[in-house]
Amino acid sequence: MPTRECPECRLLNDDTAKRCDCGYDFSTDQPAKKRLFNERAIRRIVRVWALLLLIPCAGMSILGIGMGTAWPSYSRQLAQAQTRPWDQESPETRLLNRVTHERLQRLAGNAKRLLPMGILCAVVCIGCVGVAWKATDGWASVLGMTAIIALLYVLYLFGLHEKNLIATGTVAPILAATAVIMFSARRQLRRLSRLD
Repeated sequence: MPTRECPECRLLNDDTAKRCDCGYDFSTDQPAKKRLFNERAIRRIVRVWALLLLIPCAGMSILGIGMGTAWPSYSRQLAQAQTRPWDQESPETRLLNRVTHERLQRLAGNAKRLLPMGILCAVVCIGCVGVAWKATDGWASVLGMTAIIALLYVLYLFGLHEKNLIATGTVAPILAATAVIMFSARRQLRRLSRLD
């Protein structure tokens, strides 16, 4: 029967063996300690990134959902302001009401657009907690997919709709980096799990 020698312990193994008794991996040509270090390093990176991402996403989630819940109130006030008799008011009152009307329009529009962003950030927070709790390829996939969906919405909202380059230039790269890191970690963790 064909055999091969382990470069670590010099033990003879079958030619079809994927791993030596000492832990040396023939498929990757890496000793057990190095492979374990790689796996721990990957899990540590995704956990730290998820915890760092959790803080701003939690803030955006609270802000977006909080503003979104106030959207019906702003819409009602806006509808009432539109039915007011503008002709029968003094110029000073008319100017004040017009300023209030424009402010309500702006608040209602922001609330309507920020509600989906708040919900998306809440889902991203769930993925961050899952990755921080148990850094597996499944949770990395969840966080990577939600980061891509949130990235597309940010590009639509701030890039196309509001033309806000500052918001797009700060939020979009973070979400893009999250997706790249999570899918890369998912690929490595799956590859390592298949070697077990």
